[in-house]
Amino acid sequence: MFFKEKRIVADFEACGIVGESTNKLVGYLAATSRRLDSPLAVVIQSSSAAGKSSLMDAVLAMMPDEERVKYSAMTGQSLFYMGETNLKHKILAIVEEEGASRASYALKLLQSEGELTIASTGSDPKTGNLVTQEYRVEGPVMMFLTTTAIDIDEELMNRCLVLTVDEDREQTRAIHRLQREKRTLQGLQRKEQKQHILDLHRNAQRLLRKLAVVNPYAAELTFLDDRTRTRRDHEKYLTLIDTIALLHQYQRPVLSTTVGSRSIEYIEATLEDIALANRLAHEVLGRSLDELPPQTRRVLAALHRWVEAEANTRELRRQDVRFSRTQVRQATALSDTQARIHLERLIAMDYVLVCDERGLNRPNEITRPILQRYQGHLYHYRKANGQPLSVNTQASRLLPVVTFFKWLARENHILYKPASDLTLPKPPRQLPKHLMSVADIESVLNGADVDTPMGLRNRAILETLYSSGIRRSELVSLTLYDIDTERGTLMVRLGKGRKDRLVPLGARACAWVARYVAEVRPLLCGLPDQVTLFLSDYGEPFEKNCLSDLVKRYMRLAGFAQGGCHAFRHAMATHMLENGADIRFIQMILGHADISTTQIYTHVSIGKLKAVHELTHPARWQRADGAMPAASANPAHDTFLAGLAADAED
Repeated sequence: MFFKEKRIVADFEACGIVGESTNKLVGYLAATSRRLDSPLAVVIQSSSAAGKSSLMDAVLAMMPDEERVKYSAMTGQSLFYMGETNLKHKILAIVEEEGASRASYALKLLQSEGELTIASTGSDPKTGNLVTQEYRVEGPVMMFLTTTAIDIDEELMNRCLVLTVDEDREQTRAIHRLQREKRTLQGLQRKEQKQHILDLHRNAQRLLRKLAVVNPYAAELTFLDDRTRTRRDHEKYLTLIDTIALLHQYQRPVLSTTVGSRSIEYIEATLEDIALANRLAHEVLGRSLDELPPQTRRVLAALHRWVEAEANTRELRRQDVRFSRTQVRQATALSDTQARIHLERLIAMDYVLVCDERGLNRPNEITRPILQRYQGHLYHYRKANGQPLSVNTQASRLLPVVTFFKWLARENHILYKPASDLTLPKPPRQLPKHLMSVADIESVLNGADVDTPMGLRNRAILETLYSSGIRRSELVSLTLYDIDTERGTLMVRLGKGRKDRLVPLGARACAWVARYVAEVRPLLCGLPDQVTLFLSDYGEPFEKNCLSDLVKRYMRLAGFAQGGCHAFRHAMATHMLENGADIRFIQMILGHADISTTQIYTHVSIGKLKAVHELTHPARWQRADGAMPAASANPAHDTFLAGLAADAED
């Protein structure tokens, strides 16, 4: 029998994948389930460089080329336009789950519903008018993903079998042995045999027919029912049995039954199929029911072993052993970031207790001197590069402490606020690094190629930033209903300080936004309920950093090495002030709670300052030879100079 458990595992070994017997077998079975009406889905989870991609590639290599599709990343709308039958009964492999985050909604729908449909607006090639077109993608499809994330999206995890790569030291040694063996004569011989093995499996997979599977023992099976998520896990377990039976279709009699006028062929699952599924489900589904992720569970096991050894060596009780994060890194070979994440989870779930070194267990034990020492610690602290913490960082560490004790006093948990007299460091009010003139702004705006859809969208974004002076976080949150191009207004909802404000929008910006909404946005918007105004190339709301990158690109194109979204806000305020706008009106537009924040722009309007300086400073009237010019025709100037002369005599 070709599809024997030991044969499949041995063939993986011959192809260079050592260990991981359960993962290899489950991955192979999941890929085979593409022939079923409800295939399995798999996520391989591990830390970086642990071998998750190698495992996925090894499984995919044994499947026919024409029945697998592999991508490094997917955009939000890409699945909807893949063709009606391009994925039906195929494997969709995505190298990193993070690369599919934009398409997660479509992937979940495809896995649950077995198909995708979308109505999208496009231009009629004949008339040029906008028309609604329907796109449909048929499943079912087997999904295969890998991820380095410790915390997997719960919705995705519920739909998938989660396989975790063995990261133990013994597995690493086995991989090293295999890597060395590849350089030997035996390794050369294995390399020649590998292609023969892969061709054998691909051809065998091509011979598998789509058959129904009947489980005569289904009524006698039992499964955990203490959690709602076991409803999906139970379906995975039953599908695992069906897949094992389907894989052995040429070793089983093909039976048939008649339903109405239609004859249906099927095969039956055996007790051996159920036994193998039970063993695999115990290992794979058992992990998914654990409250700890597999990697954290392994860290906890390593800590148990280390604590046990320390207790025996130092003749202590287990509960008396103390350890630091450094010791955890040394015991588990984790990076500092990984150790911190796993320890935080173990502490939160009471697997590890934090040692109270200072004996401070309750808020009422905290005094003002303790908080002042903490503030001094922040001031004198030096980072790894020898630099002190910035004033903003120090303030961000202290502010939650002050707020927490203020809340405790208000709720009568403590009698007084020990942080009430704590002076928070104030970040210096710095002038903008680059002040753009009107001509500078125009050169940036003109950098967008409005003959292309993306260029037109980008011009509308830049015009909106300059005309309204809103923040980037406020721009990415704008919806279609927040902007009124006829009245020339823009509503900022829940801006900084969670306050709404109505902002004027210039006629030119309104024209560009109206053109973007009419011509470009329908091409980007894939979902009917998407109301965000400015959409990215993927048809989704902009991330703040992505918007900054877009603006910086046009700044560099115009010859400015520095500056981003906030440069337009500074420019708008400065230009309005130079043209005579009242500072209080600028304050309302910018959404500043305190006018002192707006007053920074009075220091940067250098054009006005120079004009006043040239008009009023006496040195302007002094000739190079030291002589005074003839009397001025302006009496005010004469009076001013006379006053200066009187001061000099006194």
